[in-house]
Amino acid sequence: LEAHRFETLIAARRCDREPGHPTDVAALHAYLEGSAATPMALAVQVLGDAQAPPAARDAGLTAAQGIGFASGAANLLRALPVLAARGVLPLPDMGRSDRAALQEGRTTTALAAAIAALGAEAQARHRAGLTAARTAPRAVYPALRAGWRAGWLLRRACRGGDMPGNLGSESEFRRRAGLAMRALTGRV
Repeated sequence: LEAHRFETLIAARRCDREPGHPTDVAALHAYLEGSAATPMALAVQVLGDAQAPPAARDAGLTAAQGIGFASGAANLLRALPVLAARGVLPLPDMGRSDRAALQEGRTTTALAAAIAALGAEAQARHRAGLTAARTAPRAVYPALRAGWRAGWLLRRACRGGDMPGNLGSESEFRRRAGLAMRALTGRV
């Protein structure tokens, strides 16, 4: 396992203690890469096939970076109302009015734009990750499958009609059946 990945993960988790973090979009992306994509990349390294060609191993890491980022972004968007209630709004350039709106179940123009921008970036990375996963060793699929709901959640976030707190609302049956189908069919 690569030591720099652990350092990236630790640096991202240190940011959780900083009240004003992230300060800009680049800091938010670095946080999501460190806190979500890096653990998935570490899991891919652990599960990876040592006999796989280097290109396939690289594809697994590329897939983990894209799918992990998207999964982290989707989970962050789902958690926005809870974080706002705690006095934290981890989207850059958001103010007290945005936090108050979230606490009341409303959204603002700036908040909707920030959600859409993060959702669009995460969707692009998710698609790139899924493309890379096609050439990754099958042994890494269980690690990649941890982000299986990201695409669905991000599509809902970018659509704009759902409040962040409603993004993850689905039946337990649908959630379990979807994951079971992916596992049975060998999809990520």
